[in-house]
Amino acid sequence: NAYLNGYYDEMVNFLRNVFSAAFKTNDTLEKGVLTGCLRIAKESIFTGLNNFRVVSIFDEISNQRFGFTQPEIDTMLQDYQLKDYQKQMKEWYDGYQFGGCDIYNPWSALMYVDKLANTSRREPESFWANTSGNDIIYRYIKEANPKMRDEFDILAAGGMIEKAVKDDITYREMDQINNVYSFLLYTGYLKAIRCLDEDKRIYQLMIPNKEIKRVFLSIFSEWFDEQVEHSGNSFV
Repeated sequence: NAYLNGYYDEMVNFLRNVFSAAFKTNDTLEKGVLTGCLRIAKESIFTGLNNFRVVSIFDEISNQRFGFTQPEIDTMLQDYQLKDYQKQMKEWYDGYQFGGCDIYNPWSALMYVDKLANTSRREPESFWANTSGNDIIYRYIKEANPKMRDEFDILAAGGMIEKAVKDDITYREMDQINNVYSFLLYTGYLKAIRCLDEDKRIYQLMIPNKEIKRVFLSIFSEWFDEQVEHSGNSFV
């Protein structure tokens, strides 16, 4: 991650040049589509470009194109004679919400089917842990104040919290305490259950599935072991 590793400004400048050549001065391009977790228009990467159509996780347009829907999962499991694993698939890799549509993590769903079809192992696992920057979560837990750490504990236990969600955060704002949960929502570590206040953008948030819960618990365990090592018996 460019932000965490200290070369964010350099990456922004690089992408500004790339996107300017690809979108602004490319006469052969009819339409461009960019996908990602956070909005990047605020970084002035698209100097001279305008009229963007932004689609977020709350929008209904294209809400079935960010992962697998339940019928698609059912078809895939049936095609591979794996319907007996429908419950495990749903508990571990389902739970994401895009514009009111229930969506499975496509990468993890495919990896689990591949595991079932080509190995003798049957237990689900957190494929997310091998592909995502979970050091972000560790950083939040490590630097969190007691209130936030209690909220992380509630989430890891399967509970819900109520937080205001900011739509247009960037990586530069991820360290601001009020933006932590918005960042976790847009990067897939949380899901929005329902909106409690549309004007203030307050949502009920929770961990989407067992795969992400495993990530939280693993990082909590790592953090706790570190505290015990540094503090000795006085911490316990």
